[in-house]
Amino acid sequence: MARENLRPAPTSEEPLGSGDDNGGGGGPRHGERLARIEANLEHVATREDVAEVKALIERKESTMLRWLVGVIAIAAISLLAALPRTFISP
Repeated sequence: MARENLRPAPTSEEPLGSGDDNGGGGGPRHGERLARIEANLEHVATREDVAEVKALIERKESTMLRWLVGVIAIAAISLLAALPRTFISP
């Protein structure tokens, strides 16, 4: 969190609550601070965002696994086809 968003602790001269309608404490700047916090929260991921990313990762992993198995299978078949030609002379 940036330092400019932090407010120092109240001193003995400053009351803790003002009795206004914005939640019962924090004084008139409470609404301003809450607005700044809410503005910063729009970049925070929600549960739905996390679930979408998990599903995307799972799809990509399965695609990569299929490619890997395919490449290994083709390499093995190619190697098995090349071995007899290498060691058996016509």
